[in-house]
Amino acid sequence: MNKGRLRACVQYFAQEPLRLNMGTWVDTDHQTRHFKNPPCGTVACLAGSAMVLEAQALGLKSWYDACQPGESYEQFGMRYFDLTKQQVNALFYTTNWPFIYAKLYEDFAHDFYECRHPHLAPYIKKQMVNILSMRIEDFITTEDTTYIEQN
Repeated sequence: MNKGRLRACVQYFAQEPLRLNMGTWVDTDHQTRHFKNPPCGTVACLAGSAMVLEAQALGLKSWYDACQPGESYEQFGMRYFDLTKQQVNALFYTTNWPFIYAKLYEDFAHDFYECRHPHLAPYIKKQMVNILSMRIEDFITTEDTTYIEQN
C-alpha cells in the first residue's frame, strides 16, 4: 500500500474541496443545479484524482494518458496505490466503507446536491474531504477490509 499517494490525493482535495466527488471517476463537465466545476475544471473520485496527479507528475496532456492501454480506473488504482482488488473495493466505493464513514459522506453529498445556499457549498465539500481523510487514515492504520467481506 502506498500511503504517501493515498495521502497526496487527500491533500489534492483539501486544496480545493469542490474537486471531490466519490460518485464519479473524472468529470470535466460536472454541474449541479446550483454549482459548476471548481476553478481547475475537474471533479473526481479517489482513483480519478490519482490519475490527474500522475498525469501532472509525468507531464502528460490528459489525465487519461496516465492509464495503461485498456486499464480500468480500478486497475489503475491497484497499480498506483499498490492495493489489492479487495482493498480497492473497500476504498473506492462509499457503499463499501464502514457505516459511519459512508453515512456521513453520503449525508453531506446529499446536502451539497440539494443545497439552495451556494455560500455553504465550500463548507459542505470541506466536510466531505475530512470524512474521506478519516476513512483513508482508518484504512491505513487497520488495513481492514472485513466490512466488504461481509457484504
